[in-house]
Amino acid sequence: MQDPAGCCQALTDGRRKYIWYPHGGVEQLFDLETDPLEERNLAAEPAGQEDLERWRGRLVEVLAARGEERFTDGRRLLPAEGQVLTDQQLRARNNFGWRDT
Repeated sequence: MQDPAGCCQALTDGRRKYIWYPHGGVEQLFDLETDPLEERNLAAEPAGQEDLERWRGRLVEVLAARGEERFTDGRRLLPAEGQVLTDQQLRARNNFGWRDT
């Protein structure tokens, strides 16, 4: 059985999609209207930082409301303890298919 902390946590409003990987702290943010194939990770772009912070905050709120103390202290996202996974390892654990190049 895989460690559940190795999976991703994600949110969407139908227009934007935010994905966070606890192992490695990798974040992805996509504009689904202009990029439906999720090929352009806005989290990696300076212009996307304000939007990224907003989505990160939303995920903190959702995880805190669910009592997910392993992922958040209610103020910030907490990286998974232990092994930090490489991109290749994160890709292998993502059941939804890794996006971006």
